[in-house]
Amino acid sequence: MVTVGIDPHKHVHVAVAVGADGRRIGKPFTVKNDALLIIALLGWARTIVDGAPVVWAIEDGRGFARRLADGLLLAGHEVVWVPTRLTAAHRRLHAATGAKSDPVDAAAAARAAIATPELARHRIDEHVRELRVLVDYRADLIKRRTTLINQLKAQLHLWLDHTRATCPGPKARTRWPACWQLSTWAPTSAGCCWT
Repeated sequence: MVTVGIDPHKHVHVAVAVGADGRRIGKPFTVKNDALLIIALLGWARTIVDGAPVVWAIEDGRGFARRLADGLLLAGHEVVWVPTRLTAAHRRLHAATGAKSDPVDAAAAARAAIATPELARHRIDEHVRELRVLVDYRADLIKRRTTLINQLKAQLHLWLDHTRATCPGPKARTRWPACWQLSTWAPTSAGCCWT
């Protein structure tokens, strides 16, 4: 059996294959965290393991590696989460100089998974998946809404060609409401809103 340790990051993941004896197999593999992530990792693993079963040990970075773990699980592989403290302990134990690097962390995660078989297995919770879809859809709707509001504001400015300096005085608000609404528009850090 081969254990592949992965050190996850925001933009790239580093993978190292380790045999049952704890020795590295092949060279470390760095892969971009994009849509082709699973295909690249599985292709790399096939060249190293020669048909042996693979356990994927991911250092506990569930925010960065959740999509990776889901993809590997859906591809039929076993995925375990390795706590950061356990990875650090194995890094200190096995690293020649005690140096910290991504390949050393990935190898330490794999060795920790070999030494600790009762680690938490990754599973996909259907309720959480449904909530993620809804949250992503909501975020997309908010972006679209903000874009439409900003486009409408730009079109109204061009169409009315009014600014605060050219608007009539405060007494004329009832006659020129559109002008006063545009002149009180102000962007905020959370998006755009009327002030």
